[in-house]
Parts: sequence; structure tokens; C-alpha cells
Amino acid sequence: MTSDSGSTNCKKVKELPKIDTSYLSEGPVPSSTTSSNKSESYIPAEQMVYSSAVSRNNEVNRSNLENNDLAGSTATLTYGRLSIPKVMKMFIKNKLYFNEKGIIVKDLSTLPGFESLKKKHFNKLRGFKAQTSDYNDDLDNNYESMGLQQDDDEEYDDDHQSHRDSRDDTLSVISCMSCLSTNSLATLDHPEERSKLLNEDDAGTSIEDLSDNQYLNATLEPDVEIISKNELKLKTIELPNNSIIPFRNILNCKVLNWKDYEANEFKVDSEEMNDFEFIVEIVFAKNRRADVIPRSSIIRCSYEEYQKLMKMCQYDELEDEDNTKQPTLKELILFKAFPNPVERNRILVIINPNGGKGKAHKIFHSKSKPILLASSKAEIHIKETTYHREAYHFIKNHPNLLRYNIICCASGDGIPHEVLNAIYHRKDRSKIFQEMVISQIPCGSGNALSLSCHGTNNASLASLNILKGRVEQVDLMTCQQESYKDNIDKIDDEEVAQNTRVSFLSQAYGIIAESDINTEYLRFIGPSRFEIGVTSQVLRKKKYPCDVMVQFGKQNKHEVKQHYLENLKQKTRDQHSGTGIFDEELNANVYTFDGKQEFRTLSDNDLLPKYHLSDTDVNELPDPSWCLLDSSITKNLNIFYGGKMPYIAPDTKFFPAAIHNDAFIDLVLSDSKTSISRMASILLNLDKGHHVIQPEVTHLKVKAFRLIPHVSKTVLSVDGEKFPLEPLQCEVLPKVCKMVLMEQGGFKETGFESM
Repeated sequence: MTSDSGSTNCKKVKELPKIDTSYLSEGPVPSSTTSSNKSESYIPAEQMVYSSAVSRNNEVNRSNLENNDLAGSTATLTYGRLSIPKVMKMFIKNKLYFNEKGIIVKDLSTLPGFESLKKKHFNKLRGFKAQTSDYNDDLDNNYESMGLQQDDDEEYDDDHQSHRDSRDDTLSVISCMSCLSTNSLATLDHPEERSKLLNEDDAGTSIEDLSDNQYLNATLEPDVEIISKNELKLKTIELPNNSIIPFRNILNCKVLNWKDYEANEFKVDSEEMNDFEFIVEIVFAKNRRADVIPRSSIIRCSYEEYQKLMKMCQYDELEDEDNTKQPTLKELILFKAFPNPVERNRILVIINPNGGKGKAHKIFHSKSKPILLASSKAEIHIKETTYHREAYHFIKNHPNLLRYNIICCASGDGIPHEVLNAIYHRKDRSKIFQEMVISQIPCGSGNALSLSCHGTNNASLASLNILKGRVEQVDLMTCQQESYKDNIDKIDDEEVAQNTRVSFLSQAYGIIAESDINTEYLRFIGPSRFEIGVTSQVLRKKKYPCDVMVQFGKQNKHEVKQHYLENLKQKTRDQHSGTGIFDEELNANVYTFDGKQEFRTLSDNDLLPKYHLSDTDVNELPDPSWCLLDSSITKNLNIFYGGKMPYIAPDTKFFPAAIHNDAFIDLVLSDSKTSISRMASILLNLDKGHHVIQPEVTHLKVKAFRLIPHVSKTVLSVDGEKFPLEPLQCEVLPKVCKMVLMEQGGFKETGFESM
């Protein structure tokens, strides 16, 4: 039989004793949702069996599907309320094979001997031997099998969504490699069914499905919402032949018959052991237009493939006398799926509903939440801000912030700035920076943090990388100004912060700062507001004189290039060394079976700047190692931009040589005497990052700088936030903040080595 059930010639079913035919009962069939969308209707059991009963489905009144209450339906197989014993009755057509990149799925119906495999399966359930059964052809008509239904793309059309779709659109996250065709996918069950399968007890597995709910949910802060896994809407599908599910797209799994495997005390290399097949439910990521969405599939796995996966994980080489218990199949799959040992399962999401075009709430619930919920152990709490700096006050005053191990900012770059400063101004900041991970779900205008760390401006893809990416300690920058001591903004704690704030992204003065701050009224048009602002400022040919003192790291473009190339070579050596498993696609060693990753141990002194603005007169050099930049540049300056991340907008690589942990701030300056035509050419190269190699642009790496503005009417911008127009001193803090970066480590590549 092929995967198209409509092409099957079904034989007449003989009347057999003790066969449950309750699935043929009359009456309306409830749907999985209240929507009229065809793809959301749950296929009744009649349509799932290989028999003439499939024709009865045509007699069902479709209008009744809309009005039935799902909660009132019975718990029989008729309505698809699947349990593990019922799944074990099915003949699962998909079978998996492991390779280094992921899982290859074969459709057994396309292989020779498919009918004999079915007969053997159903005879085994009936207690007959294949060679003595007289009615093998009829047995398969009386047991359930997975039916086919097209995975309808229109179900996820964002233009027709309302607040209800924050649950329905939970189907928008993750990417499967190219082979998952949407023309032949099968729907097996609705959310309650999938949840039931994954949540049933799986004895013998040492990896827990859920984190400690009592610990996480105890004494919640006001206005914090708990997201339940029951909100996840997830379809289980049959996969086309030769589908590929990369390990990095696997979110969760369940070995449905692991208890049976443990109960049967097989002899090593016995025929019974080699014939045993595991039934595994895999939750994975699948492409859906520009987004990715979670799906699940129930697949066979042979004992031979289980042993093969164990060797791929190098378990035999790492096994010792103290470790005699072999890992379960679930543990091995999740080990390959989540190679980074840093846990990100207790998630605090801070949403700025006014960020960007004001759609942050909808973007998170429709595109990000499904991926996070589908993860093996994720527990999610949500805090929505209602006023400016509420995120700062919430984090700074939170009594038990370490109940979470990651904070995800569903916003633009403003909320990460508030969160980092709130942590920096806490008395336990060194402990929190040591243990807490900070990340961004892009829901704002700039989203520079997500673009640089996740390599995407898409909330669903960013959420996948939050779960899968490599956690590393990145540099932050301290910012000092004289007015901080007056605590005008009510954010500083003089005892702890010593009148210092932190920056993760950039410091701007001149054209860039005005283009950012002075276009706030155009926020409704999204990132395009920056381009409009820059263009208007360039045409005005305005200059912004200042004095700039720096402590050099790399003094010219040649030194910057050599530093970048040396760092790239070191990164390559690190990726190809050690005992990890080499990933061909990432071209790096990314797996370590012992689950260890070394981080720098932080102390309070590591979070303090070496130079304080108040220690010297503002016009004096803080130290002999500092120097004053050439006044021929600073007196006619139009762009002053310092930063630590390569991307500041989707098509803008302003700092293409930025490295996350090199202890330097990238500095880019340009001269207002540059002609408009040349400035236009420079700005047109921002998408490629080629502007830094233009002769009119100064490109440096510094350890610290002091900017002294000489203009009375302009603005300073730090991480896109307006700061007082007065002398600003910045200094790098090396490796102090944990962030989720690309899977192979580091920021998204910019191609600077080939410029």
C-alpha cells in the first residue's frame, strides 16, 4: 500500500470475533478546534483504517464538526484520544536510520515486502504465527493505522489572526532540512493527544521531561503569567520517504515502548533482541514559509540503529567501570539534539508590547512560544511591561531571579539594555552574570542582538537558536557620565553601580545618534526609519565637533584585519580540537558527552571599570596609555560609532570585524568634509560591511574611549537609548555576560576576512 490511502483497493472485511468495531459508531465526530479551517479538523478513526469503512467518513455531516465540544467527547480511539497502548496497535509505516547529521526516515510502504510486514505485525498482536494464519489479509483491516492529510499552509496566515491565534499560531517555529514536502504529510492527532503521549510515564529514562514546577512556580511576582504546555497545538504527521530531520531540529522525543524493552531481558545479540523495534515519537522543527513550526511523528527504530547511535555518541570510548548503565535511546537522541550543556529550561520572557510596530505580543505568542513549549523541558513565565523602565525595576528588585536560568527579551534592543543594567545594579550581580543567560526574541525595530547572536530577524528561528545555540561569555561595556550621580532617571544605585551603566551594543554621536533618537516618531514604519534618518542627515552635511581620547587596541585597519584573522584561526583550531564529535555541516566539534563547558569565574572586581571619569579632569588623559585622536578628524566629524556587535539592523553590518570576546570596542569615524557622492557610496556599502575599508572611514579597535562633545544641540545614543549630552567614557568588560550565540560559537559571520 502506498502513502496515498485513496489509491488502495480495500478487501471486504470478514466478521471476526472479539474485534472492537466501536470506531464505526454513528454520530458526529468532534474536531480539534472550533475553527472552520479544513486542516484543523481531526480525521475520525474510520479514515485511519485500511478497510471499506473509510467510505463511511463521507456520510459525516461536516457542519457538526464545528459545533461539537471536544471536552465532551469520549476517551475512545474513535475520536483519536491516543494512548501508548493504542499507538502500539498501529502499524507504523515510518522507520528511522541515524547518520551524523540527523535522522533519515523511510516509508516502509514504498519498500518490497510491505504487506508481509503488516501481516506479521497484526498477527503478533492477535497471538498468531505468520505461517499458520488463514486470514492474514483481513486482520490489518481491523487495526488502526496513521491516515494522511495535507498540512495546510493557509492555517497559519498571519493576516487573518486574532488574539485566539496566539494559541493556534503556536505552530510557527523551526526548520527541517529540505526533504519535508507539505504535499504528503499526515495528521494523526490534536494537541491533547500529543500531550498525552509525551507526558505518559517513561520509566527507565534518567532525563526528566519537565523541570521542577514547584520550584519555578512558587511565590510568583505580580503580573507574571505561567505558560502551560497544554497551550501547545501540535500535529503528528507521517513523513514522506527519504525525509531528513537534522538533530539540531529535534526538540523532544519519547520512546513509547521503552518499558517493554526493559521488561524483556534479552540475551546479548539474541535473535529476539535484534528483532525488537522501538516506537519513538519525535518532536521536530519544520519549515513553514519564512517561519518554522513544531511537528511530531511516530517512527520505528530498530535495535541495530540504537546501537549505531550509541557508537555515534562515542559512548563506548567514554564508558568506564563506574558507568555500567547504558544510556536510553531517548537520552542519546536528546544528547545529539541538545549538544550545548548549558541549560535553558527555566525561561523568563519579558515582552514590550509597544516595541517595533506594536506587535511584540502577537509575534511572541504565534511564532516563538510554540518552539519554546515544544522543547523537552522548557517552563515559561511571561512578564509584559506597561511603562518605560518597568523591565529595569522588575529585574532589579526581583527577590529570586535565579529561579530562572535564561531571560528572553521579546522586544527590540531597549529591553535587553534595561535588563542588563538592572542586573548590573543588583548587589548579587556577579552571581547572576555567572549563572544567568540573556537573549533576545526579535520583536522590535532594530533587533541587533538577535541579528548578531542568532543570525536572524525572525522570531521563530531565533527561538530555535535560543534552545540550540552555544552559550558563551561575551564582553560588555561600561558607560560613565557626570550626571549619573544625580540619579535623574532614578535607575542608579550609587553604592553598587558607582554611577556606572553598561552597554551591550553601541554608543553613537553625530549622524547615527540623531538618525536613531530623532526618528522615534516614525517607529510605526519599522527599521526603515533609520535609513530615512541617515539620508536626511547626510544631505544636510552637518558636522559634530568633539574631542576623543582612546586607549588603543588596534590602531589602524591593517592591525584590525590581522587581529580578526588570528581570532578566526584560533576559533577554527578550537572547533577541531578536543574530544567532541565533529559536525560536518557546522565544520566544528560541537558535542561533548560529559556535558562540561568551562566559563570564566566572575568576581565583583571583574565588573568594575578600571578608569573612573571622576578621577581626572575631563580634558586630561586618564592614563599615559591613552592618547588624543587627531583633531583634523574630530573637529569635522559626522559619524562617531562605537560597538561590540556586527549587525545593528537586518542589512547593516556596521562593525563587520566585531568579536564577542576579544576585549575591544570597535570604533568607526568619518569626516563631514567627505562629498555627498562619496558618503552615499559609503552608506550603500553598509549591507556588505565594505564601508570600513573606504579611505574616508577610520576603523579602530580600542579598550576604552572618552568622548567630549562640542555641540550644544544634538544627542548621544547608547544601545539606541537617549543619554545626556555630556562627556561619555566607555570601557570594555571582558567576558562578563552569558549570551546564546550561533551553534558553532561566536557572532553571525560577516565575511570580513575576505574584504
